[in-house]
Amino acid sequence: MRACLLATLLLPATAHAGPPAVDWERILSGWTAQSGLPAPDIRDLPQPGSVSGQAAIPLQGLLSVWSQDCAPDCGLPSAIVKNNPVELALPLPDKPGEFRVARIKREYQVSGATLNVQMDFYALCPPQKTGAESACPSRYFSVQVELSGAAAALCTASLNAADFSPFPVLACGAPRNGKRLGVTLHRAPQP
Repeated sequence: MRACLLATLLLPATAHAGPPAVDWERILSGWTAQSGLPAPDIRDLPQPGSVSGQAAIPLQGLLSVWSQDCAPDCGLPSAIVKNNPVELALPLPDKPGEFRVARIKREYQVSGATLNVQMDFYALCPPQKTGAESACPSRYFSVQVELSGAAAALCTASLNAADFSPFPVLACGAPRNGKRLGVTLHRAPQP
């Protein structure tokens, strides 16, 4: 995935000419044929909104910071910061080989040290084998969380549209002084 993402990042991005047409019926019928499972209702799939004239997916979720005692065995994580809102709009690419990214940075104080959290949300339109395609026939989504300062980690996930929107779910943590320190991206508030 990293090599694919780097290759995609090196491709030139062009101006967005408007929202692309998405043939959800074709996508869902192919998904049903391959998986053998019933297709989700088209009304449940994320629909692009508009950001500065560009088609975009709105993402709304929560970020929590936690620590986990791992001496001798790792127990349940303990919340340090709970349910910090994250809201953004990720523009969508409309041509093969293009990508779009939205970045959010946060800082948290953890035991006298600063935990820096950088979240990058990607929408990718894969390159096509033929040069005749001008519209993006499909999109892939990825989220990358980088921790620095009080903890150092890089966590990524590649997701389909239903797992990516309304917000991706991902945990990212790293060892620190016999404990783990990390963050979780989530959709439902933690109690």
